[in-house]
Amino acid sequence: MVKNANGKFVLKALLLTENNGKILVQFVRNGKKGRLYRPLGGHVEFGEKSEGTIKREIREEVDSSIKDLKFVGFIENIYRSETRLHHEIDFIYEGKLSNEKLFENEIFDRDEDGRKEKAYWIEKSLFKEEKIKIVPRNILKYL
Repeated sequence: MVKNANGKFVLKALLLTENNGKILVQFVRNGKKGRLYRPLGGHVEFGEKSEGTIKREIREEVDSSIKDLKFVGFIENIYRSETRLHHEIDFIYEGKLSNEKLFENEIFDRDEDGRKEKAYWIEKSLFKEEKIKIVPRNILKYL
């Protein structure tokens, strides 16, 4: 992450994983634009490749490895939060979760830096029809 007076620049790796027409996402914020969700993943650490990042993040967050992992593209994502400008490069991956227990419930607990957060399986069509908002917005082209 690079910070300056104008904002910060980060690299992230995100996983698009599907089960029975549903995409696995996490809630990221509820602001002026309503509830926003994004695929699971996280920040690329210095010296870490994005493929290693997505494997690490998924293992840490939902205790699963990834089968058939494939890089599908990247998104340059620039957005403004309440306090500053953000500039991200998001590496987008597709893959299947190997932990089949994660398919049993539509909502389940995941670990986010030691905090319990929720993960959600949400119908892909709801994102495509923009009934539910997913970020980064340009990720819709990969669904």
